[in-house]
Amino acid sequence: MKLTIDSVLKENERLYSELNEFKTSDPVYDQVKLLETANKHLKNELIQATNQNQQLKKLVNIDEIKHLKSRLSKAFDECEQLRLLNKKLINEIELRQHQLQTPSPKQVCY
Repeated sequence: MKLTIDSVLKENERLYSELNEFKTSDPVYDQVKLLETANKHLKNELIQATNQNQQLKKLVNIDEIKHLKSRLSKAFDECEQLRLLNKKLINEIELRQHQLQTPSPKQVCY
């Protein structure tokens, strides 16, 4: 029985060796290995491209935020100028109303 087991084990080793020899000597095996290597490189490139894309999106968002802040600042400045102009116009209107309410020397009756 031991001889049979030893014989089976030796035969298994020989078959595994033969199978490995067949796999590694087969041109398809080499092509598969090349494709696996190329696939790994492509995956790495995809990861790098995705990371760069994320960084570019952040930069675009930063530029967009800067642009919007600039527009907001300009709008705020315009509002401030309009507020000052409005205040000036109100003062002028109040001054004219005051002048109209105050009798001129010719209108004063004695």
